[in-house]
Amino acid sequence: METIGLYLLRSAVWITGFALVYFLFLRNERFFLLNRIYLVTGILASFILPLVTVRYVVEVPLLQAGATAGPITVSLNDEGAWQQIMAVVIGTVWLAGIAVIISRYVAQVIPVLRVAGKAERTPGYPAKVIRSSEFPGSFSLFSLVVVNPSVSENETREIMNHEMVHIRQMHWFDLLLSSFFCAV
Repeated sequence: METIGLYLLRSAVWITGFALVYFLFLRNERFFLLNRIYLVTGILASFILPLVTVRYVVEVPLLQAGATAGPITVSLNDEGAWQQIMAVVIGTVWLAGIAVIISRYVAQVIPVLRVAGKAERTPGYPAKVIRSSEFPGSFSLFSLVVVNPSVSENETREIMNHEMVHIRQMHWFDLLLSSFFCAV
């Protein structure tokens, strides 16, 4: 359990570093593809880089003359009952967090798919347009575009142009990847 905790801590440090660089330098950049590549690479690297361990040896000379230099041993009871209880508690909280995040993601997707199953395809658009008042804003999910019925035809065409970029670049994958990372 200690190894998993150390891995998660290292991963959190890496993702924080990537996020800091993004917010300080890349947030206002208009090279959207570069930003996307950086963010996805940062997420993936935050999974891989904590597995890399660099070891080095530091030799410290003994300063006192006549002192016996020997190894210092510290005995810790790693199999204590309280440590086992804490490992179970932390593991349970961690798994509960994973379940909550996955449930939240599924709860956001299911209503869209439910409405999409009932909607008819509007001719003249490159993707399936779903006109539904259940969702106040316009967005895309997979190859579906959700638009509020109060939006005019001209606005719908502009929204479609914008959302088709998201669909072609499969931005749903980025959201799925970041949700998975949050779950872990």
